[in-house]
Amino acid sequence: MTPPKSQLSVDNIDQLILDQPLCNTQLMVDTTQIRKEFVRRLTEALADKGVKKNFGVTIHEELKRRGAKATTQAINKWLNCESMPARANMQILADWLGVQPSWLQFGEAPKRESHGVRESSSTYYTNVAPGPKDITLVPLISWVQAGEFCEAIDPYLAGDAEALMPCPVPHSRRTYALHVRGDSMTSPYPGQRSYPEGAIIYVDPEIEVTNGSRVIAKIDGEVTFKTYIEDAGKTYLKAINPSYPTLDVTGQKLHICGVIIGYYMPG
Repeated sequence: MTPPKSQLSVDNIDQLILDQPLCNTQLMVDTTQIRKEFVRRLTEALADKGVKKNFGVTIHEELKRRGAKATTQAINKWLNCESMPARANMQILADWLGVQPSWLQFGEAPKRESHGVRESSSTYYTNVAPGPKDITLVPLISWVQAGEFCEAIDPYLAGDAEALMPCPVPHSRRTYALHVRGDSMTSPYPGQRSYPEGAIIYVDPEIEVTNGSRVIAKIDGEVTFKTYIEDAGKTYLKAINPSYPTLDVTGQKLHICGVIIGYYMPG
């Protein structure tokens, strides 16, 4: 079978380019199905707890007792596959139900603690995902959502994404994907790293930005994709396409929303 024509490029210090056809991998995953799977696991854990009816009321009372902020409307949306709990509520639900938060949200084994060792919330939300042999999914979000997410603490919820994309490179739980807009990061020169319009870039907010990193940045309320440059005490955001001006952002309120760890160009 001839693999699909697709290229995944990985951004790192060595500028490694990895051609990896994503065979037998669904490039966009229906987020409704993700929510349905979450509800299935939630009701399974509730049944294990002895809760077999009045799920919404029971969940609301228990979360309230534990100091969580979740309205009955929000909980009903979870149960109706319209959204998923935020990080803090997901952790509290898992604690109450006696399951691992990674199992409850993502379906990752084990379901419960193993040999008395509990997965802490800090480990759960900041660990590095499996490497290239274990392709994991990250949420594909809009640029508006990326701007909102830029200064948020919680990871973006898979259930609220436009779609889910496979990412076969190590990444944190907060990693997300974006469609490239415009040609400012497209190189006119053959052989130079380029991100054409329509490419999908993977953004990891946990990666430390360094001089020369490709980043998603927010400045003056606008979110942009550029190369981060520090030179002679000044800070710049530079496009790859020389037709676009370099932005001097020295002294301005600049938020780095994440570093590009790779991109996928649909074939």
